[in-house]
Amino acid sequence: MIKYLNKILNQELERVGLTFSQMRVLRFIEDNPKMKITQKDISNELDIQHSTTIGLLKRMQEKGLVRVVVDEDNRRCRNIFFDKKGRGYKV
Repeated sequence: MIKYLNKILNQELERVGLTFSQMRVLRFIEDNPKMKITQKDISNELDIQHSTTIGLLKRMQEKGLVRVVVDEDNRRCRNIFFDKKGRGYKV
């Protein structure tokens, strides 16, 4: 049932150039404006592997949806922010 719903949502979101996972990332960032969101936070929120998160964020960066920035306080962490296009989506 969940795979079927994901398929339907992906088909609908394709019209605006997003996947369901990308929409969830944008929503997570939007819902937590005061939180410093890391790759690990996104992996936990979406319940996906770290390597999957990296690929997802890479594709989102290429689309101009998010920026991935090395944390100044902990260089092992990557913080995720809206980029120009990402902020414009209503999710």
